[in-house]
Amino acid sequence: MQERNRIAREIHDGLGHTLVAQTIQINNTLLFWESNNDKALTFLKQAKELGAEALLEIRRSLSLLRSNPSKLIFY
Repeated sequence: MQERNRIAREIHDGLGHTLVAQTIQINNTLLFWESNNDKALTFLKQAKELGAEALLEIRRSLSLLRSNPSKLIFY
């Protein structure tokens, strides 16, 4: 149960933060899309990097779940 809670907290803290940051970057992209293309492109590139980071984070968490399934008990 402790391992399950730790992984859930890790997903929430890590992945949740990354996805919030990505959403902010996408919103910034939309704000500057017509008025400042260079700035919008910078925000878009940052959002892309955050998406890649989120994908790595979820893969790492899933790997942890798969590596020790006997330690995890789901109710």
